[in-house]
Amino acid sequence: MTKPCRKFCLPAWYFCKRDKREKFGHWEIDSIMGCKGSKQALLVLTERRTRMGIIVLVEDHTAASVVKAINRPERKFGKLFYTMFKSITVDNGSEFPDFEGIEIAHRRKGKRTIVFFCHPYSAYERGSNENMNRLIRRWFPKGTNFDEVTKEQVAAAERWVNNYPRKLLGWKSARLGFYTHFAVK
Repeated sequence: MTKPCRKFCLPAWYFCKRDKREKFGHWEIDSIMGCKGSKQALLVLTERRTRMGIIVLVEDHTAASVVKAINRPERKFGKLFYTMFKSITVDNGSEFPDFEGIEIAHRRKGKRTIVFFCHPYSAYERGSNENMNRLIRRWFPKGTNFDEVTKEQVAAAERWVNNYPRKLLGWKSARLGFYTHFAVK
């Protein structure tokens, strides 16, 4: 698949404002590949403010699988999804060219989110997601064959990562911050 003709690269000033992390609902997304020959992969979504993570085992490393994986949280959270996912920042990986498929809502008319692309070779623009991937690698080290990983194992890793106390969050978990955000509203 060719690269999209319309890309939204994030301007430098966007990070200055967004790095305060005062606003909820801005997500970063990336995939974790398995060993050579492993068809399945992990798709990791990280909310920037609370560091809450959603990990999805995808059947392959394609744009269609990414869209299908984003449909799952939309179904799970229902109407809340549209306030929870204001934007999604992706890298220029081969699995993210269908930004329109990611943006289009499947449970209502219109867009469900806005997709931004990082600048090439700028992993620091998705720093929270890279840190989340590092934590996930404790469960699934490099060389893991994701074809042999079960959804239950992925769910256990997601629970562990989201309940992991973080210094940056005052030694609270991402899960607590995420659900506290909704309790306050």
